[in-house]
Amino acid sequence: MGQALCYYVLTPSGKLIVQSTIQSLSSDELQSREVLQAIRDLDIAIGDKLKHINDETFVPPELDDDDGYLPFVPVEPEVEQVEVDLYTPETFYNLISAEVLLP
Repeated sequence: MGQALCYYVLTPSGKLIVQSTIQSLSSDELQSREVLQAIRDLDIAIGDKLKHINDETFVPPELDDDDGYLPFVPVEPEVEQVEVDLYTPETFYNLISAEVLLP
């Protein structure tokens, strides 16, 4: 087992490192130009690595070959997906303690 309290540290390459101990910066360090520039550089590096997060057309590199990646096609395209918002809670009350009859 490990420590109960762990910290997740995000590296400039976008990978997570799990640490049980970390040391925070002092207020003097947080005001120094070198540390502020290092924080900006880290933000930019992480932003560049993770900029695809909100991109719906993003394909991960491991799936980015023409032979292995196929677009999703529903099994029954003519079947319409039911919107849950169309039903009221009373609709589902009828299903509580319902029994399935089998021959």
